[in-house]
Amino acid sequence: MTSPKSRALRNSIIVAVIVLVGTGTGLLVLNSCPARHFSLLNDLNQNSENMDPDFCYELLEKIDLFNEECQPQIEIIDCG
Repeated sequence: MTSPKSRALRNSIIVAVIVLVGTGTGLLVLNSCPARHFSLLNDLNQNSENMDPDFCYELLEKIDLFNEECQPQIEIIDCG
């Protein structure tokens, strides 16, 4: 029979491991190409609405980086 303290310690370790694995998995999913693609499409929609030159150039850099690392390619935008 285990003592309540050792059971609590074991449960705390299990919870900590689950949280760490969950956090690591979440970070990998958020940095995946499909997630980045979706984010860039959203940014492209925002850019077409506000036409801010600074935002456009930042978005252009993100698109260039995405195109180097992922598929499908996103068309380069004209920041005018």
